[in-house]
Amino acid sequence: MVPALLNFRKLRRGVVVCLTAVALAFAGLIAFSSASQAAAQGPCDIYAAGGTPCVAAHSTTRALFASYNGPLYQVQRSSDSTLRDIGPLSAGGVADAAAQDSFCAGTTCTITRLYDQTGGGNTLVYQGPGGTGGADTAATANTEALSVGGHKAYALYINPGNSYFAYNSAGGVPTGSSPEGEYMITSGTHVNNKCCFDYGNTEIDHHADGNGAMDAINFGTECWFGGCSGTGPWVQADIENGLFSGGSKTWNPSQAAQTSRFVTAMLKNNGYDETLHGFDKSAAKLGVDRIDLLILHQALPSEFDRTLDAYRALEKLLADGKVRAIGVSNFMVDHLTRLLDATDVVPAVNQLEIHPYFQQRSVLDFDTARGILSQAWSPIGGITFYPGYGEDRRSVLQDPAVTAIAERHGKSAAQVMLRWGLQQGRSVIPKSAKRHRIAENIDVFDFELTADELTALDALETGRRGGPEPENVTLAAYGRAIPEA
Repeated sequence: MVPALLNFRKLRRGVVVCLTAVALAFAGLIAFSSASQAAAQGPCDIYAAGGTPCVAAHSTTRALFASYNGPLYQVQRSSDSTLRDIGPLSAGGVADAAAQDSFCAGTTCTITRLYDQTGGGNTLVYQGPGGTGGADTAATANTEALSVGGHKAYALYINPGNSYFAYNSAGGVPTGSSPEGEYMITSGTHVNNKCCFDYGNTEIDHHADGNGAMDAINFGTECWFGGCSGTGPWVQADIENGLFSGGSKTWNPSQAAQTSRFVTAMLKNNGYDETLHGFDKSAAKLGVDRIDLLILHQALPSEFDRTLDAYRALEKLLADGKVRAIGVSNFMVDHLTRLLDATDVVPAVNQLEIHPYFQQRSVLDFDTARGILSQAWSPIGGITFYPGYGEDRRSVLQDPAVTAIAERHGKSAAQVMLRWGLQQGRSVIPKSAKRHRIAENIDVFDFELTADELTALDALETGRRGGPEPENVTLAAYGRAIPEA
């Protein structure tokens, strides 16, 4: 490989790709943390702890080091060509999207630079007039807004004709046959089969100089050597003049399409073999080969040995690559403690009834301390209006404490409830079959609750559960047969 270069190569034609965070390091890959606010460890801190420090780190959404508080990217206004750096809200945190929105109000902005957070000088600049040369252009800055831990941020959304380039002979990027690793977070819903959407280490002169002159991640639906499984998109290695899904030109049979359609399924806790069969039924009914998140629906305390067997089956499915993550639902602190003591994989998610009237703070604290994402079902408190709630049946949507806050922000009571959960670091999964309410539930990233408003909502706690008490859930009372696929 020729000396150090980092490059986003453009998509020649067709649909687009969005990208949120990338890093290049000596040897090896890491698991990317989704924590959005200032964290004790960022992705590149994990690289460094493993002896493989990042030599380049780029993101439009967040800092990749816990201590990083410099600029993430640069935008340019089309109205007057003024430039503005966009940094994180705080050290190690999420990008300050509000600063971009204010700067770009009433005009169009493009992303002209992605700063190298390592300090090594490998800052990516768009390839085009005014950039690093060439005929390409910079990506539009606000094409795709994302939510990172409840905070708005913008992806680098690559259209055909957008590309970025960096060359720094002293940047520390591996050359020749030196080992290295690259990590990219992108979207599987905006892809094509044209050459090439890459992130990685390539030539220094904007030209394809021959075989083996690159070491980059490729993402798309190209299938150059045949034998591909499905329709993609796939992650492959672009080593110049060839895309490789494994160690040879032969198609890797384990290569799976990565479409980013996030599929969640639940299983009854029927023990090890029954759980494996439950996965087969769920996957067949969903029409997928792999499920993104598979969770146990209840702790089933009266038959917890079956719960442990079922969870061990989830661990096997995870190890076999049939699921991407595993989790639990309605597990209390004692259930989680017994589970963690007897199994190997920490659940990625714990789904819980969480709303202002029932907040389960002890479980939330336990989850947070162990890196388990708390995911709120009934986050708007709809369960408190079910007939089974008795004489205390109520609607959060009509609570004066909630509606007053909603009026101040020009939002609905439901949006305030969702924002309350998101700002406290939870995932929320509201349920609705009405199109306008689904749209309203998504539109919660353009305002923030104040500390006093969060406190006022916290004060609505009653300690009363709306759903069944986890200790009372048994197969006899709640179990039902699930038909075969």
